[in-house]
Amino acid sequence: MGTFRPCISFLRFALPLKRWLSTSAPALLVVLFVVLGLEVFRLKEHKASLEELVKQKDSQFRALEKLHEDSQTAAQLDAEQTARSLHAFTQDKARLGSKGEELNGYLQTCEGERQLLLSELNGSRMRAHEIHDLAHKAMQCCDSVPMCNLCRMRR
Repeated sequence: MGTFRPCISFLRFALPLKRWLSTSAPALLVVLFVVLGLEVFRLKEHKASLEELVKQKDSQFRALEKLHEDSQTAAQLDAEQTARSLHAFTQDKARLGSKGEELNGYLQTCEGERQLLLSELNGSRMRAHEIHDLAHKAMQCCDSVPMCNLCRMRR
């Protein structure tokens, strides 16, 4: 609708021109052809600019498609890396769990041995205390009897 506006305004100018021309029909046809020629030229320029705009939009669309494809590839690589990391983490967790159970077993064994050694140490201390008491009694015995056989043998 907007493309015919210059034609209509030019025809309004051309209609009064009809009175001045003696042969109005051929002149009107010439004016009409000139106006149509100008309009065709303007439409061709508009078509060329629109085609250029379409080319720009197509290149932008291809660039966006490439960017979208690259982002999908990056997302897929990230997902694969995350899956590998998760798999490695679960393996490490399982391995550490088994190591923890193994260390817990060692700890239980060491604790049992520690308790056994503590009871043996307690028994050794009791025997040492008993031996100390016997030695002390023997010294008291030697002190009470003048020159017992044991003291003579020591000197």
